[in-house]
Amino acid sequence: MGVHAGEPRDELRQYLGMGLARLDVIATEAEADPVPALCAYLDKNPAPIVLAGSHAETGNDTGLLPYLVAPHIGATIIPGIVTIAPQRDGTGVTQTMTRGRQRELFVQGRALFTVGRSGPPPPQIAWARARRGQLNVIANSQVEVIEDLQPKTTSERPARHRPKRIGPVDLHTRASGGALTGLTADEAACMILDYLEPLLVLPQAALETKQEKTNASI
Repeated sequence: MGVHAGEPRDELRQYLGMGLARLDVIATEAEADPVPALCAYLDKNPAPIVLAGSHAETGNDTGLLPYLVAPHIGATIIPGIVTIAPQRDGTGVTQTMTRGRQRELFVQGRALFTVGRSGPPPPQIAWARARRGQLNVIANSQVEVIEDLQPKTTSERPARHRPKRIGPVDLHTRASGGALTGLTADEAACMILDYLEPLLVLPQAALETKQEKTNASI
């Protein structure tokens, strides 16, 4: 079965045509936050496995909904799965990673999975099945909605300075292309610091050490 929080629309029957036998629709306003209603519904109707999309198909889309729902219902969240195999003592899934890699995971307890983009394509809509499927509209008043799921206290802090990214550098050569040979460790270290200092990637402690070594050599 499936659950949707939003406006009841005939288009939702398409999901019944894709294989769902039942779809519960929590009737909320179009611009209302669906997270409180979904959390309250899943508290009342606990399920060991919850599947969600990675982002909304229309409207506001941040992709945060599964990450807000999972901690409230006490579920482990695993993003980007492409296969799922429920077992007696847990759930086996295949998760996609960067550069086309995949890994096998086994999750015990309640879990919320988001479907990866490289997962199987959605099945074709069977309109006869869509008409036979059960579409239940639940009034929002029938769900004990938790109004505030956000932290009670928040604080602001200035953004941290991010060091400038530089490409790979051969630290054994000068900018002119000459090799750094015949140098002591301190001399080589000073030349490396001289190269990095204009790039603004050195911490203050490194600059102070460089200045101390320069003063000691005078």
